[in-house]
Amino acid sequence: LAHRDLERLRTDFDRVDQDSDGYISAVAAQGLLRLRGSHDAQAEAAVATADVRGTGVLEFSALAAAALFADMAPMTRTSCEAEDLAERLQKLFLEAFGGEEDVQVAQVRDGVATSVGKLLEKHSEVRYDEVLLAFDDNEDIDEDTLIPRLMSASGRGTPLELKSGSFPPREEVSSWFWPSGGLNFFRACGLGGPGPSSPNARKMRR
Repeated sequence: LAHRDLERLRTDFDRVDQDSDGYISAVAAQGLLRLRGSHDAQAEAAVATADVRGTGVLEFSALAAAALFADMAPMTRTSCEAEDLAERLQKLFLEAFGGEEDVQVAQVRDGVATSVGKLLEKHSEVRYDEVLLAFDDNEDIDEDTLIPRLMSASGRGTPLELKSGSFPPREEVSSWFWPSGGLNFFRACGLGGPGPSSPNARKMRR
């Protein structure tokens, strides 16, 4: 996403997040995607894909990921295939940071030090330096190492990180494995949303 597009998305997010708790409902998120030009099917599928834990609420980086997914999806798509999307995003990642060569950690670190990267870090729990700790500084990042290294880090540096003392359901832990686990990371940093029993559950119906 371009910086201007992300700024506008953040403004729209703040407008919808009336209680300023950092979350908006999936229904509200779909509405924001439609304002960006997405069709109903695109918006619904993109938000469902970004809502990794199925909480019905999204924080800002998850909304940004949903916007990216909507841009990538055909207008008639009624669902996002996690495996296909993760593979496409992996390919885009390697092309963007390495071109014809293997990607180095330093290249990624420089590549995310942009206005877009800083905006995501400012308004969400994304910490790229922590994400990159999954890789050795002298290690090549390629198709064989990208997903396994990120999976072993279990969401470190993103809202998906499992905090100390947190005991998620078994199915949530299993979601770190390919293909859906790869998608979790590529959605630029995931959703650490509250469960249905939290005060934010009321947002699911808005």
